[in-house]
Amino acid sequence: MTRVACCTLHAGCAWRRGSVLFAVFVMIVLAALVGTTLLYRGDSYAAGVDAQRLERRLRAAAWSGVCLAAERLAAQRDELLAGGSPRLGNDLVIESEGEPRFVVRFEELTEEGVRVTPEAARLNLNTATESMLASAPGFDASLAARLVASRGTGFDSVETALNVITPAGSDSEDGVDDDGMSRFTVFSFDPGVTVGVGGGDGSNDPGPGRRRLVLAGPWDDTKSKALGARLSPEAAKAVEDAMKSQQPPRRPAGLVRAMGRAAVPTAQWAAVLDEVAFVRDEYIAGLIDINTASEAVLASVPGIDAGAAGRIVSTRATLAPGQKAKVTWPLTEGVLPLAGFEQAVNHITVRSLQWRVKVVAVREDEPSGVDQARRPGRVVVLEAVIDVASTRPRVAYMRDATYDDLAAVMRSITREGMDEEWPTIERPLEPSAEVIAGPAEPEAVRGAAARRAEGRAPRGGARRAEAAPATEAEPPLRDPRIGRWRPTRRP
Repeated sequence: MTRVACCTLHAGCAWRRGSVLFAVFVMIVLAALVGTTLLYRGDSYAAGVDAQRLERRLRAAAWSGVCLAAERLAAQRDELLAGGSPRLGNDLVIESEGEPRFVVRFEELTEEGVRVTPEAARLNLNTATESMLASAPGFDASLAARLVASRGTGFDSVETALNVITPAGSDSEDGVDDDGMSRFTVFSFDPGVTVGVGGGDGSNDPGPGRRRLVLAGPWDDTKSKALGARLSPEAAKAVEDAMKSQQPPRRPAGLVRAMGRAAVPTAQWAAVLDEVAFVRDEYIAGLIDINTASEAVLASVPGIDAGAAGRIVSTRATLAPGQKAKVTWPLTEGVLPLAGFEQAVNHITVRSLQWRVKVVAVREDEPSGVDQARRPGRVVVLEAVIDVASTRPRVAYMRDATYDDLAAVMRSITREGMDEEWPTIERPLEPSAEVIAGPAEPEAVRGAAARRAEGRAPRGGARRAEAAPATEAEPPLRDPRIGRWRPTRRP
């Protein structure tokens, strides 16, 4: 009995010791699991923080690129006023001590490799007439009527306007397709200052940027003297006689007819149309640049059919810059008849002061040719419209275009079915870059953004006086521009 009791006692002790050891083992395993979970969670949190920090830095770098584009365009404003095209210059490499280097580049917007495109080459959805819209690609009479009836005081973007006729989620084939988006804008505003084509007889050529003489309102000796100082005697007399008539012209087409009746040589018409204005607006919205618009856009202008649009495109490639600066060149070069030019002249210009850019920011150590559409958080793309119509540049429009390529892939899959192989979208990184080192970065890049926020013009922007201050008897000029950052409205 004693031997059995001892064995039973030893077995119970062993069982208890085994239970304790098992419990300790379980606690160790649980502690290890908890510790590992916390470590993984900490690593995951740190990785998330690093990813957010990287994306913020990429966005800051992309915004620096937008500011740089604005600064470079502002520095070329006089050339743009005279009908020139801007140059964006080299891309950037932004570097700071202890941080990765970022490449900021301007993406090509056309198949020809153009990195900045003019808004005045597009049809303005806020000002185009119903007939102009009806003749535009992707529109018909009913869509044009629906858009005109819905625009009210004006759309704030092309996307907003086209959603009226092609609601989100509907088939794009029923309206304007993706390619058609590039033909429209709401941000084209021609400033009320001269291109600078001279006084009509080879004299009095002050260059671009002089405030045009507003013909609206009662005629007086001040306007007569101003005309005489700007134009040849015969052109000045023809304009004065027309404005003193019982039915004075209200738009450029009426002035063209008046100069034709007065037998003013057509060689002087460009100077007359450049020196005078008919509205007391500081900017005129919706004029189409005949030197950059496509055939499809030109064919929507009254007086210009498809054949004439083709001739304009082919002829302008043969003209010198001084010839293309004259709005009358389609008439003097025999591209348009007088009747066609009279219809078109109210809707055309020879320059653009708003330009569209697409800025891409990416880490320099990203693999060249990487499929950026499938690497969220590794690249930021901003599309912006820079407006240099005034001496102080502004960003009229900006949107995040980072996932445009991915959206295009998804649309193609939706329309055509799932492909066997995922399409590859490449953004090769081969910038010819200028490097901004640490101390120079805030001054050269971040400083530009700060100057915008403070309402100051960027360095290099022309600050030429466009006009003498209006007299007390004259009402102030109106600024009708719209956009993301609107200028201060005058009372």
